Amino acid sequence: MAWNKIEVSEFPLWNFEKNPELEGLLLSREENVGPNNSTMYKANVNGQEFCFWGNTVLDSRLKDVVDGKRIKVNYLGKATSPKTKREYKNFEVYLWEEPIPF
Repeated sequence: MAWNKIEVSEFPLWNFEKNPELEGLLLSREENVGPNNSTMYKANVNGQEFCFWGNTVLDSRLKDVVDGKRIKVNYLGKATSPKTKREYKNFEVYLWEEPIPF
């Protein structure tokens, strides 16, 4: 075994403030990336690969989604937690599911 340095991806970073909806295939995720030990997700959107940073909301909603699944992520803007009064970026996450043939 050997150490393998994890670099921030060379793929473009998706900007949810400019493009609030990302729809594509979830390709992979890397945990503990960057100075904040965040999760970096990689997705294929219309044939181009993009990366996006996770946060508490995204990480909790994407935790059970396996790579290769079609997802849609909608950025809802900033919200304030009623409990902690802290501001955070809020998202809705959808998973594409094929109907079961009868």
